[in-house]
Amino acid sequence: MAASLKRRIAGAGAIAGFSALALIANPALGSAAVTGSSTVTHGDNTITVALKDIATTEPLNHCEAQIFPFDAAIYDKTTRVDEIHYLGFAGGAATGTSIVLPAGTYAVITQCKEGDKVNPYVKLGPVAKVTLTGAATPTPGTGSQDFGLLELLGGFGS
Repeated sequence: MAASLKRRIAGAGAIAGFSALALIANPALGSAAVTGSSTVTHGDNTITVALKDIATTEPLNHCEAQIFPFDAAIYDKTTRVDEIHYLGFAGGAATGTSIVLPAGTYAVITQCKEGDKVNPYVKLGPVAKVTLTGAATPTPGTGSQDFGLLELLGGFGS
């Protein structure tokens, strides 16, 4: 009985030792491998998210800041109002700004992912709450525009 107990303890110790060795060999298995922070600021109608000191143990897959109405029941692609992409970003620091948004309160989630697409996202801090106060302005190029067609066609059928 005592010999059996000693073998079980020795077996458990060997398993724990191999697990510790695996974590030393590949630290990404034991903790989030993306580090860094984000700072969220805003104007009257836009939200700006600055990434700082982003570092990874594997190549960076991508970082993003997702913007949702703060009171949304869930924060997913069905309620997202904008997403800031940091194209070509390989780590370090970057800044991105949202589209023009109407007045309201928004939740901003900043996250990064490293390596393969199956790796999980790592959030860079808690959800940021932002209140915008400005009235949204129309986007240039929308609505009815006068391109001088009346002058061009003025000699026809008038």
